[in-house]
Amino acid sequence: MKPRKTPPAPLLWAFFFLATGIGFAMVTRFSEPSRSALFAVTLFGFCFALGALFFAYINSSKYRLPSLILLLLAIMAFGALRLGIETRIPGNDIRQLAGQNVTITGTVVSEIDVKPERQRFDFAVDSVELGDSLYSATGTVRTYYYRGRPLAYGDRLRIRTRLQKPNKATNPFAFDFERSLSRQGIGVVAFVYTDGKVEIIDTSGGNWLIREIVRPVKTHIAATIDSGLHGGSAALLKGLLLGKGRELPASVRSAFADSGTIHILAVSGLHVGLIAGLAWLILSSIFRIPRWLAAIIVILVLALYAGVVGARPSVLRASLMFSIIVTGTAFRRPYNLLNSIGAAGFILLVIKPMWLTDIGFQLSFGATIGIAYLLPLFENWIPEKIRIKNFVGKWIILPLEVSIAATLGTAPFVAYHFHRLQIIGPIANLFVIPPLALIIGYGVLASTLIVVWKPLPLIFLYADWALLRYLLNAVKVFADIPFAYLTFPHLTPWWIALYYIILWGLPTIILRLTKSRWGGLVFLIAISLVLTVVRFAAETGFREEVKITFFDIGQGDCALVEFHGGREILIDGGMPGNAVFAVEPYLRARGLKKLDAVLLTHPDADHLGGIADLYGDFDYDVVYVPFKNQGSELYDNFLARADSNELRIELLSKGDTIRGFPEFNVLWPDTTAVSRAGSLIANINEASIVTMLEYGEAEILFTGDIGFPTEKALAVLGDSIDCDVLKVPHHGSRFSSCSTFVAKTTPVMAVISVGAKNRFGHPAPEVIDRYSASGSTILRTDRVGAVIVTIEHDSIFYECNNNSQGGFSVTDQPTKTTYVHN
Repeated sequence: MKPRKTPPAPLLWAFFFLATGIGFAMVTRFSEPSRSALFAVTLFGFCFALGALFFAYINSSKYRLPSLILLLLAIMAFGALRLGIETRIPGNDIRQLAGQNVTITGTVVSEIDVKPERQRFDFAVDSVELGDSLYSATGTVRTYYYRGRPLAYGDRLRIRTRLQKPNKATNPFAFDFERSLSRQGIGVVAFVYTDGKVEIIDTSGGNWLIREIVRPVKTHIAATIDSGLHGGSAALLKGLLLGKGRELPASVRSAFADSGTIHILAVSGLHVGLIAGLAWLILSSIFRIPRWLAAIIVILVLALYAGVVGARPSVLRASLMFSIIVTGTAFRRPYNLLNSIGAAGFILLVIKPMWLTDIGFQLSFGATIGIAYLLPLFENWIPEKIRIKNFVGKWIILPLEVSIAATLGTAPFVAYHFHRLQIIGPIANLFVIPPLALIIGYGVLASTLIVVWKPLPLIFLYADWALLRYLLNAVKVFADIPFAYLTFPHLTPWWIALYYIILWGLPTIILRLTKSRWGGLVFLIAISLVLTVVRFAAETGFREEVKITFFDIGQGDCALVEFHGGREILIDGGMPGNAVFAVEPYLRARGLKKLDAVLLTHPDADHLGGIADLYGDFDYDVVYVPFKNQGSELYDNFLARADSNELRIELLSKGDTIRGFPEFNVLWPDTTAVSRAGSLIANINEASIVTMLEYGEAEILFTGDIGFPTEKALAVLGDSIDCDVLKVPHHGSRFSSCSTFVAKTTPVMAVISVGAKNRFGHPAPEVIDRYSASGSTILRTDRVGAVIVTIEHDSIFYECNNNSQGGFSVTDQPTKTTYVHN
């Protein structure tokens, strides 16, 4: 038997080259003259390549390959050109008015995201008032409307507000709001706090189809679900059927993520395929209408469903693919799955090139290409009588093959975006996908039959309730399995490209080397080794000698110290709620699940909060504290959690060393601040743990929230507190950083961890003046974002999240005033 191969797919290659051109343009950012040259190259390339291809097919085949290569390069150039056109900002775009007070008129063009006290929506602007003048305008504003009257899609509004640029990410690997909105074509945001600033002009704007058909259908489905289900079951069914998975509790989403089944909460090809299959079955097999008419109705149903769930790229991809497949089936024409994928991808990227950066787009195409490419190759390793004609093969082996192929197709994207790879996912999907098909089918039938007789859908909704309970329990079981997933450090695009090249060529190489049925096992072992090598290489590529990250944690302190060889210690954690967004993404990007040590300088909320928040998602070997008797509710709760989980809590005082971290010397507190028994004597800030990190000749001083009394006590130590980098005490409070302390520490660089526009007035102007007068380079996290300090031999380098950077030798002295502020 000849080995089965994947069929040729020229449209898939066209899609790949179009995506490559778009990606290249994103990196290079062509100027306007470059776009003009690109247009000329694209036009010439298309015309010449098409002409050469026509000539080659008529006269000689030897010109076909060069002509095809030229055509693909022209498509690549077209992708770059299309992105340039898409991202070009016209002169009357509303983004030009960021930072100004304006009155804008336009239409609500998105669903209203309703939360307590506020509504969020996208507002398409068509005119703007500046002073007494009215101008036409274009663009979309992400609008947050607080304590106002209810709004709806299609409302025409007149809004008085101040336009603002979205916030950029201020910490490495953290969510970038500005970039996220930019991908959606949105460049400004508005916050409206007064109802009187919003005037409803009309309620019949927006797209007629969305307003009169799509939204009523969505409301009808949601109301049907609510008529028979309540609480968590209703929310989960809405998440599965209507794409409202983000509204589920964090614990539920975490269980789906840890079990490798999170994809079912994001409406995609699986859901669209089930809807298309159910519609085709009812129309062609039950009602037996003509196949061509059934195909038209199925395509319309898919278009309606895409609109109901929000026209996400993954849904549009699946709808286009199934429309192509259904059309081919209706006219009894064979279809090429890879070509269908390529056609759908090409169309979507031509419509909106920025979808290339969308997570759903990447995962959707990665999964479908993985299935379409690998599944025919897997057939060479599993006998047909087992795969198709055997119950185990049909209901276990074949679904497992599909799940493995989808997992391999999406592995690097999952690792890149979520920093983990669920190895239990393929098996978990065997228990999750079959009931999901019934859940969606019953939900659709209930929403349809309620029109005939209201009690009728309750039968299907009650069945869905039982299936949803099973689904949730199955997901939790798999999520609780130890080693259900592997953590992955941040992958570069080069590692992702290398993986896909290997995934593309490896099955073919194995088939040529062996015809044995063991080839499948060889392939899985080989690709597992590739993933292991990629993971290890990415992890080891991170390790400098010493890296210290001072996070922009808001009004608080938080720093992570990483040593070559894999030792990490977290010093403080910032206010409650902040570390989840500022620190957790970084830890996951590093591939960390456990911290070797945590040092809490003192238990104020702006230092303890993040440590308490991260505990649970990350393991701590030991937590060091200055005392245990302070008695705040937050600290007492954390100590109680630590005790119940048998987490070691150890006291640190002057003269101690930190186990496993001999580079740290503890300088404070002494017995005047904390008793030998570990009881607080002094003011809580004055009992902060003060440590000096000494690595080679480099010295970095961490000071907590000490003030004048402790600073003067430390100044007696003389050269023992002289340092190269200083974490400025107490966020630059006017009751800290006295002249004596600044003179004794003489830092070349002073890092102030402080929140923007904080109510305390930190840092105080006089503190800035003292460090400026001493010649220190001053870095404020509220202005430069996170500060990353690396120590390499006798040199110290710093890089801020706003791209400012510099370096100095440990032998340098502060002689030049540098205040980095933007």
